[in-house]
Amino acid sequence: MSGAQLTEYHEENFRAEVWPGFATAVYDWHMRYITEGEKRFSRGTDQFIFQEADGRLLVVWRYIDFGEDRAEK
Repeated sequence: MSGAQLTEYHEENFRAEVWPGFATAVYDWHMRYITEGEKRFSRGTDQFIFQEADGRLLVVWRYIDFGEDRAEK
C-alpha cells in the first residue's frame, strides 16, 4: 500500500454481540484508491473477536474480508 493513494474510505453498519467473557464486532467498509495509475474500488467487512481479561476486552482475532476488489473506469 505504500504506492497507493486512498481517495475515499467509509465505514457503516456496525454490529456487536456480547456474551459473558466474549464479544464480537463487525462493520462494513468500502474504499476507492489509485495504485500504479489505476483507479480501484474495494468493499468488505472488518470482523473482531474480543475476550475479557482483567476487566478489559482484548482483541484475540481479526479478519478483514475483501468481498469485492475491482478496477474502475
